Amino acid sequence: NKPAGMVTHPSGSHYQDSISNLLAAYFREKNETTRIRSIGRLDKETSGILLFARNQVAAARLQKQREEGKLQKKYLALAEGDLSEANDSVFWKEIAIPLAPDPENPMKMTISPDGLLPGSRNAVTYYKNIKNFGNATLVELQLETGRTHQIRIHMKYIGFPLIGDYLYNPDMEHITRQALHSYRLTFLHPITGQKMDFTAPLPDDMKKILN
Repeated sequence: NKPAGMVTHPSGSHYQDSISNLLAAYFREKNETTRIRSIGRLDKETSGILLFARNQVAAARLQKQREEGKLQKKYLALAEGDLSEANDSVFWKEIAIPLAPDPENPMKMTISPDGLLPGSRNAVTYYKNIKNFGNATLVELQLETGRTHQIRIHMKYIGFPLIGDYLYNPDMEHITRQALHSYRLTFLHPITGQKMDFTAPLPDDMKKILN
């Protein structure tokens, strides 16, 4: 259950304080030799469930589940604006538009409607209105593809950017990071085939906004 502000993998100025580093240190302290492999990742300021495999066989099987849609991760987000009229809360709606690196800002991604921008890749997001608060909406999301900043850009594209997103909606009045949390993960155990289902409660900063 990754806290906001921590990176998944070592990068930039974060070579010692990533989740991967902490996991490696944990197993070293237990005198267990293992090479962990992440199955997916989360942006630095996104909180919630992450999945790692402890060996190559498990990693390959879990990655295959991810590609086949048997491994599913769901998110909760707080979006700016009233989504209640734009989306019936009973049904999922789809956002399908390619994404590409922003040619004007290496830190950002951007939509690529015609798919012609360099590095364009297809991206599909499903979203559902959970509860409306007038000027904000609690949204549930599920990804068919896992592109960098996918949820953040797709929600901005439809006119409902995430609250606190410093890159795509820099309004920090209520929260100092994008209000996005990976709250549920389901998959089949890579060895036994048993269905696994995990949830992570909303972190305090998102609860505070709801309250």
